[in-house]
Amino acid sequence: MSKMFVVKNGLIFSFFGLFLTGAMTPQTKLTLKNAVERALSQNPRILAKQQQVQKAIAGRTLARAPFLPQLKAEAGYTYLDPIQEIEMNIPSPIPNAPSVSRKIPMGYHDNRKVSLSLGQNVFAWWADYDQYQAAKLGIDLASLVLEEERQNVALETAKMFYSMLLLNEQIALFERMLAQKEKHLRDVTAQFKGGLAAEFDQLQTEVSLENLKPELDAARNKLKLAELNFKNLTGIKAEDFVDLDGAIAFSPLMTTADQALASAYGKNPAIKTLSVKKEMLSRQTLAAEARDRPSLNLGGKWDYANPSNMKAEWGSGYSLFAQLSWPIFDGFVSSAQTKQLLSEKNETDYMLISVKESVSLAVRSAYLTTQNAALRRTTFERNVKLAEKAYTVAKTGFQNGTVTNSAVLDADIGLLQAKLNQLQSVYDHIMAKLDLERAMGMIIDSLSKK
Repeated sequence: MSKMFVVKNGLIFSFFGLFLTGAMTPQTKLTLKNAVERALSQNPRILAKQQQVQKAIAGRTLARAPFLPQLKAEAGYTYLDPIQEIEMNIPSPIPNAPSVSRKIPMGYHDNRKVSLSLGQNVFAWWADYDQYQAAKLGIDLASLVLEEERQNVALETAKMFYSMLLLNEQIALFERMLAQKEKHLRDVTAQFKGGLAAEFDQLQTEVSLENLKPELDAARNKLKLAELNFKNLTGIKAEDFVDLDGAIAFSPLMTTADQALASAYGKNPAIKTLSVKKEMLSRQTLAAEARDRPSLNLGGKWDYANPSNMKAEWGSGYSLFAQLSWPIFDGFVSSAQTKQLLSEKNETDYMLISVKESVSLAVRSAYLTTQNAALRRTTFERNVKLAEKAYTVAKTGFQNGTVTNSAVLDADIGLLQAKLNQLQSVYDHIMAKLDLERAMGMIIDSLSKK
């Protein structure tokens, strides 16, 4: 039966803070699933990637605009002063009568106008369609980048969760061994005073006791740092207590290396991201190539103005147009942009090959690490039983005078190391499984079931 290391009452951090503040601060009790859910909903790195998705959605709306007619309304008022006038001499109809001089204004002071214009891009060699498809792929790309960040945060949160459990178990082991050494020191001191043990035995036991204290202090300091990192990941306030509900327990790996690799190639967001990026660049390249070709636009305009037809009254009119444009020479801008996109697409091809190799290596490495950790756990489990038996025999023999104090201390150190090794092997197996699930692209699904 495999040994389980369970946190029965959880981890309660900053214990002495109760006495400093004089009041209980908020307490958060978290399972691994709850911790990951908090991190996924509150981590600022994820929130930033979510904004990139929203930006990509807005980009799709922009790319869709050329498919729709562009309608624009305008209204204006212009005051003209002075008004130009033309002086005309009008002959008199009466013979020998002088002509009449008259000034005719060439406009009006008040000029009002309302216009509606409508334009539509009719044909541009499907450049708008390709650009729109590229924008849709941009949403997929941003979503995959978001998913990759979510998986990274989930992995970090899970690892920190188990690191805290490991450190708590290590501290508990050190404290139990420290209490055991203190009791042994009292026994040796009593025997020394009774003439049944040498002073060397007492000094040797005291040195062994003191050597354990720095390791205990180091583990406590690591736990404090791990707690701060965990709170940053999950959005918990630094002054809040955290009560973790979890265990460092061994569970066998239920997949083969080939199955894990197949899952990674199909689900790993890094691979999927580059595949989508490659397709998006292909669409953008087609759109860039079309910019050198002619395009056709149709439109019209309706005006309602005063004055109209040289009269100070409201009147309307309209105009229609068809515009064919062909960029003959643009300083090689279009061709340079096309070459840039082609180079980026080729770069993505090489990156995709490299990422697949990296993922394959990560999967195989994590898988082998899980296998190795499982074997070490089996060995260390047996070692713990042997070390416990050896310590019991040595302790009994020392009390009976048949075993030296050095043998007891050696057995004591051997038992502590055996338990630490067993705990570490289970922890290493958990870490390797997390790395494997991350490489397979399924870590969030896996953690949500725990």
